[in-house]
Amino acid sequence: MLGSLFWVGFNHRGGAWNRLAGQPGQSRILYGDGNGLKLTATFAAGGYQNKQAFIRTLTLTQGAVTASTKLVQQRSRWVLRVVAQGQPVTGPQRVEIGRGITVRATRFEAGLPSGVIVTTPNLRVRVAQRALNPANAVPNKPYGEWLDVYVALLAPPPPPTGGLFSDKNQ
Repeated sequence: MLGSLFWVGFNHRGGAWNRLAGQPGQSRILYGDGNGLKLTATFAAGGYQNKQAFIRTLTLTQGAVTASTKLVQQRSRWVLRVVAQGQPVTGPQRVEIGRGITVRATRFEAGLPSGVIVTTPNLRVRVAQRALNPANAVPNKPYGEWLDVYVALLAPPPPPTGGLFSDKNQ
């Protein structure tokens, strides 16, 4: 599994290929390891009949080291907010936040980031802001926009692992 992406979809009712079901407003640990690193997602609901769940906030913590990515609505526009150690990341610079963890906002559009890459000694997390394709728009759509999260292992995680890489999900 090293170097490859492990991906799972979310649906708050659960489903055949959904390993971690999410509830709107609920946070779930996507990754946890023996060094105390946690990658947590917070869900929102939307889509057809408001029955799909998707990620709006992603937070990485390890002790006092924190990075977060949150999608917020400002009037009719969705804006990605990237924060590293309590400070906004507003440009494409790489921010070192301690414990070998770096945060870098990516893919700038109109001066705002639409993605972020967080790298730790054991994994790389890429977050991308996504929007509903207007050609395929769902008629009943309080969808808004959401975050796609891609996690790649760079080295074996220190045990015990939790979330997507726990023993029950392999």
